[in-house]
Amino acid sequence: MLVSIAEVKQYKETLYAQQNGICPLCNHELGSVNESHLDHSHDLTGNNAGKCRGLLHAQCNLLEGMIRHKFSRSGLTTKIELGVFFKNLTEYLLNDYGDKPYHPKFITDSVRKFSKSTRKDQKSILERLGALAGASKEEDIKIYRKTIKVLYAQ
Repeated sequence: MLVSIAEVKQYKETLYAQQNGICPLCNHELGSVNESHLDHSHDLTGNNAGKCRGLLHAQCNLLEGMIRHKFSRSGLTTKIELGVFFKNLTEYLLNDYGDKPYHPKFITDSVRKFSKSTRKDQKSILERLGALAGASKEEDIKIYRKTIKVLYAQ
């Protein structure tokens, strides 16, 4: 069955009710039916080709499309199906890596985030780490870098 343009609004209302007004990707409430995006498969072949899948938040729909596009350009499409890749990625990301060492860029990334904090927040962070704040934001950044290098070297 092909949903006509004239039938889209009614179909979206049906999906909205079936989904209890929840986006299946982020599990947050959808706004109004009109704000919700009617997601569909962009595949042109296969059992799900062109089929409507559900209502998504605009941001979720956009991100899904961007990810699909990046995947198709990655060269992986001949090696693994997108769904299998996502299943593997989900399992990989949900693993507990607490016993692994820190990546060398962790310090750099942490310092960059700290440097973007307000002076008040920087002082609070340094205090929680047991370090005294310096006389300037620049000093605080140096103190933070030294403090976390020692902390994460253990």
